[in-house]
Formats: sequence, C-alpha cells, structure tokens
Amino acid sequence: MRLFRLPAAFALVLALSAVPAAAQTASPVVEAGAWSATPFLSLTFGGNGETSSLGLGGAAGYDLTDLFSIEGEVAFVFDLVGDNDGVDWSVMSLGGNVLYHFPLANGMAPYATAGLGIARSSFSISGFEGATLDDAATEVGFNFGGGLKAPLTDTLAARGDIRYFKYIDEGPDGWRVYGGLTWKPRR
Repeated sequence: MRLFRLPAAFALVLALSAVPAAAQTASPVVEAGAWSATPFLSLTFGGNGETSSLGLGGAAGYDLTDLFSIEGEVAFVFDLVGDNDGVDWSVMSLGGNVLYHFPLANGMAPYATAGLGIARSSFSISGFEGATLDDAATEVGFNFGGGLKAPLTDTLAARGDIRYFKYIDEGPDGWRVYGGLTWKPRR
C-alpha cells in the first residue's frame, strides 16, 4: 500500500487544482514581467516512502518571459518521522528555482522546475534513560519536478506541484507534493 501513497497524493493535488469551466476564460497564469506569490500546504515523503509529514511554505516568483519564471521559496516540514513518539525531525528550507511552462489554450500551464537550496534539519531523540539527544545540520541540495497552474480569476490560480529533493550527506532526501493558490497582483 505504501507504493501507492505518492501517486495517490499527486492525483489528489491535481484534483484539488481542477478549474470550473467558467474560469477557463481567465487570463494566462504566466505573463512576462508579472510577479506572483504562492502560499502552499505540502505533504513530504521520506526517501524510503515510509514516512510522511505535513508542511507549510510560500514562494515568490517573477515571470521573465511567457515561458520562463524564477522563484524563491521558503518551506517548513513539521516532522519527517511522523508516527514515532521518540523521534522528531523538522526541516526548514530556502531555495531558488527556475520554471519552464508549457502553456495550453485554456490558460492552464503545466511546468517543469529545477532549483538549488539549503535545508536546516533539527532532530530530537528521546527515551534513552530519560535523556534527550538534540542535533541540527545544514545541508545544500537540489530539487527537480513539475506541476500545473490553472487560472481561477484574473489574479488567482490553483497550483499543484511534485518535486524530488536531494541533499548532500545526511540531508532529508525525499518527495514533496503541494497544493497552493498563486496570487498575481494587477499591473
């Protein structure tokens, strides 16, 4: 059953990103020279796929052209170990990404993305004769993936995204699936 978690979560994010037929006439979600902000809720899976955790984050982006965007992102994962009461492993990450969009006639835009970032992971192990072991590490890494932006109004779009994160040494490698709303201020 664990093998089906990641595809099921991605399908759920895409389903939540569905757009009503009336919204398909909205303006494109990628416009050269436009800024955007995307708060998101995420589900992160450890590299072995056996653990998952909720997270929150936000991204700020700028559309360089109608196809290319850059964005900066900050995200927090609450506990990568999940249901283990004796271990807590949280991660705060900061990254920069490049997005390439494949615009569709109805205003929707699937995209591919890749980026670099740093992650600060903090973990705590308790239960050893009443003692607690705390440690933290900062890692450099990269990510790649893709997603879909679908217009809801002239200034709002639904967004679903899946990415793989790989960090150097003991970093928290794994998959992240997220859903969010992208706000594009009017010019």
